[in-house]
Amino acid sequence: MHRGKTLLGHIDSEERKKIEASRPYKMPDYRTGDVMTVTMFNSLSEGKFQTHTGVVIGNAKRNNLRHSFSIHSVSLDVNFTYDIKAHSPLVAKVEMFRMGSNKNRKKLNHIPKLDLTIARCQEPIIKGRNFKKRGEKVDKTRRTT
Repeated sequence: MHRGKTLLGHIDSEERKKIEASRPYKMPDYRTGDVMTVTMFNSLSEGKFQTHTGVVIGNAKRNNLRHSFSIHSVSLDVNFTYDIKAHSPLVAKVEMFRMGSNKNRKKLNHIPKLDLTIARCQEPIIKGRNFKKRGEKVDKTRRTT
């Protein structure tokens, strides 16, 4: 019944895999609240690029060719939110700068309204106390009561 939609999904999946295989970098496992550094080309022919470091405030369509994420940053005392298409040819490199906690919402729409400073835009958003960092292993023998 949904043959056309399924076919388009398979074509998108194959194209996404080709793009990911041809890239010199691997997309990091990021979540909202993490701080990432994104390097983007201004012009592919001239090879000029810009680097933005900021807090990830949302992402959309993670396993899709149209995958995008939003970074909130500050430049020259002006707060801005930058929506980036992850599979765009203008994206030169994406790196994880700092990791936040695992307990943030899917979209942090309140962050742009806070008027953050440069230093605050480079700090990860951590929710709760005694959170488990992503790189840590869980000790199942230890019980907490």
